[in-house]
This record gives sequence, C-alpha cells and structure tokens, in this order.
Amino acid sequence: MPIEAIVISNENTYMGIAKKRKRKIIVNDSEFYWYVAEDYESLDLGTIHALTIASDDKKFIVKYPVQQKNGTHRFLIVLGKKFGGTGKWGDSWQRVKCPIWEVSECISPKIVREIILWSLSKKEIIFVDYKGSLI
Repeated sequence: MPIEAIVISNENTYMGIAKKRKRKIIVNDSEFYWYVAEDYESLDLGTIHALTIASDDKKFIVKYPVQQKNGTHRFLIVLGKKFGGTGKWGDSWQRVKCPIWEVSECISPKIVREIILWSLSKKEIIFVDYKGSLI
C-alpha cells in the first residue's frame, strides 16, 4: 500500500494559539488572548511575572514584564511579526521603550487594551537592551 505525503503549502495556514487558561479580549474587531505567568527571564528586572498578549493567528505577540524595577526605561518585548511603527519584526526578540501602564501589581483588561492599541499604532520606536538601557 503506497504512503502518500500530505503537504501543506498554503502560507495562510496556521495553528491557532492555545486558549486554555487565557483570557480573551476583542480590540478593533480582532481577538487577542492574554495571561500573566511566571517568567524567569525577567528576574534581572526585579520581577518574576510577565503579561503575554497574542493574537489568535500568532502574528501579534508581545510580552510585558510586570512591575519592572530596573530604574531605567520600561520596555515591551515584541515576539511576533505584527507591530506598529517602523522596523522588521518577527526575526528575533525586539525590546522597545514603552509607557508605564500598571500602577499596582494588578493587570486589568483595560491595561491589556491600552497595550494592544499602543502596540498597533504608528509611533517612533526606541529600542532598548535586555535591562531597558537605550541602544
């Protein structure tokens, strides 16, 4: 019996994001999923938690270390291919200077919405290193 290979060559095909233990938010008619979890890569910033936001198709993915205590600039980590402003996104992690959104350790849907709107808007991009220092 011959074995046939199944080839998926349509580049619009993607595997959606896992939705278990994630909250859903709709911004500008697009679905996003978000969660806060332990992130040991943020220990240098004085925090262990990070907010991750992703679109269902995984083209938009950002990570925001919550309560950054590095004393320099707050930043957002861009992991996906879709992000506002000029730059080439999706090849490697890019850290960009961003506003301070949270006033306490609580992350609300309002803050998530603000981060998504800011991330997708056109703006001047200021890149920072892993500690938040200007590059």
